[in-house]
Amino acid sequence: MRSHNVDGRVSIVLATLNGSTRYIDQALRSLVAQTYEDIEIVVVDGGSSDGTLDIVEDILGPSGRKYMVYHTNGPEAQAPISLLWPHLVGAGNSTGEFLTFHADDDCSHPDRIRLLVEDIGDAPMAYSRLVNVNEGLHPIGESGSDLNNALYDAVVNRTEETWAPHVCLQLGMCRKELYFSERCYILGMACWEVVHTILMYGIGDLVYVPESVMFYRNWRGQTTMLGAATEDLRVASGYSDDDLTYGKYNYGLTADMRSQMDAPTWDEVMRVVTTDAKRIARRRFIEEDTT
Repeated sequence: MRSHNVDGRVSIVLATLNGSTRYIDQALRSLVAQTYEDIEIVVVDGGSSDGTLDIVEDILGPSGRKYMVYHTNGPEAQAPISLLWPHLVGAGNSTGEFLTFHADDDCSHPDRIRLLVEDIGDAPMAYSRLVNVNEGLHPIGESGSDLNNALYDAVVNRTEETWAPHVCLQLGMCRKELYFSERCYILGMACWEVVHTILMYGIGDLVYVPESVMFYRNWRGQTTMLGAATEDLRVASGYSDDDLTYGKYNYGLTADMRSQMDAPTWDEVMRVVTTDAKRIARRRFIEEDTT
């Protein structure tokens, strides 16, 4: 893995598996269109068999953007890291000072990276609002808020509870050096995004960029847990409860892996992991109290 970072460069890691059916062309074009110049697009393919890599080359090849393509043996290749593995491969081979992740079915506003870089200052992570869109990219709602007070409450006052604010990694941009020094990648799978947010907050307050510059697609084939969607989003998306329930965690996982995640013991796993992350983050406030 690479050991150097280029000052000011933003590495955008996009993991995909058979992305031609997941709107990867739209995702890549939104990254090529970024107004911030020094970006690199790191595509990590989990073994696509549908022409995804041809799409990647057709769009990124003539774009003039710096890009790299890496290959893994699929999301189950490095269990229990699993879903996190392609993201870790991409991050470890990137060369940017800053690091962000991008789903192959979502899109970024052209100014997204520029705004995050302009606002991050010395903070460990900056993140934006998002626009929830349907399959045709039509807006169906917006969300986002300054989570620092909620994070303080989760880390300091609710030390044994599992709850913590959830910031999707692709909404945020962090300093890559901190991503690895804080080992944000080792506690992963279903709760790795929450863990990442907690550990970054353990270094310093996060920067909230109030512009809605990420377009989060709600559709039947998405990877994330569609069953967690609000009732308003379900209605706006036109999906039934069955659509949302059976869509969750469909990124190449076996039935056995899905059943493990749905088992009652999975809640206990998440409780332990998030509690450990909050203990690590709490050291920041202990150190502040003793100075």
